Formats: sequence, structure tokens, C-alpha cells
Amino acid sequence: MKKLHILPMLLATTFLTAPALNSRAEGIKPESEYDAVISKGIVESEIISSNETTGGIALKVNEGETKSIENTLFKDNHIKVFINNLYHTILGGAVYNAGTIENLIADFLNNTISLSENSNIDDAAFSSCGGAIYNEYGDTINNLSGTFESNSAKRGGAIYNVGIVRTISGTFKDNSAGSVKDNSAGSVGGAIFNGGTITTLSGIFTSNS
Repeated sequence: MKKLHILPMLLATTFLTAPALNSRAEGIKPESEYDAVISKGIVESEIISSNETTGGIALKVNEGETKSIENTLFKDNHIKVFINNLYHTILGGAVYNAGTIENLIADFLNNTISLSENSNIDDAAFSSCGGAIYNEYGDTINNLSGTFESNSAKRGGAIYNVGIVRTISGTFKDNSAGSVKDNSAGSVGGAIFNGGTITTLSGIFTSNS
């Protein structure tokens, strides 16, 4: 299996490749055209111990579980974290996968992970991975397709993968890797951060940073 490393610089550019079979790159549809719209709004969390927390406030697939999601809009799922003097990482904004997802055919609009402005911690000591999706070590998403727009985290604005993704296709627009305090240190992968395996990647990438 070929291992494909996705560079942040590449995903900040615009390019087009032929869409994969069973993909959808139509853009965000009217909400009435989806089977489900999942929008949790702002979920505030105070971290007082540990150095790592799983997110997935819209969908969490646990170890040993297998799921398929189709024709769903994940919109406005925001994790806002208050941390006091503790290094911490949040894994996954809207979706966190530690199992198997056969099909994730969905659109992701404005899903974010951010550090509360009132946190008493240097921004360099905070990390967030995958504004829309985090795929865990050794775990699998077989088919991932949709539109990813205006999602953000410090690493992997739309997707952070350290597992296995067989196919990614769709449109990536205006996703960003950055921080609440405008400190770009450690920010990588405006659209996708890949530390695992992506077998096939096709789509349109525009204005990701």
C-alpha cells in the first residue's frame, strides 16, 4: 500500500483531479436536502487534568464499532476549551474515529476547535487536531467524500489522519490551521494533516491556509 504524505504547502494551493467514484463535490446544499443536519453549537470545556482529550461532539466512533454516515451535514460544531497551566491536545472537532467508518459521505461547514481567550496558558502549549475529523492511530475510514469548508484547528484544519483512509474525494475550501491568539507556531495542514496512510486522494483545494 502506498503511503501518501500530504504537505501543508500543497494543500494551501488550488488544483483539480478527477473525482473518485461515489464521490460528491457539489458544495454545501440547502439543509432540507440532507437526511440529517448535526449542529451542536459551542461546547465549552474546562480542562483540569490529563494532557489529551477526544472531541467528536457530533459523532464519536469508539473502538470496535463500525458505522456508515451518508447525506449528512456537520455544521457549526465548536469546541472551545479553557485550560489553566496545563499542556493539552484536543483530538477531533465534529467527528472522532477510533473504530471503522465504512462510508462517510457528508459535508462539513464551520467546525472548529479553539482555545478560550481567557485561558491562562501560552498558546504554544495548546494543540488541536482535525477541526472536522480526527482519525485515530490504526483505525480506518474506507470512503470519505464531501465538501469541507471553513473548518479550523491548529493542525489539520479539516482532517487530521494518523490511521488509514482508503479514499478521500471532494472539495476543500477556506479551511485553516491556526490558533486563537494568532500564533502560527506548530500550525500545519490547512486542509489535511496526514501522519498515517491515504491510499487515494482527489478533489479541488482552494484557499486553505
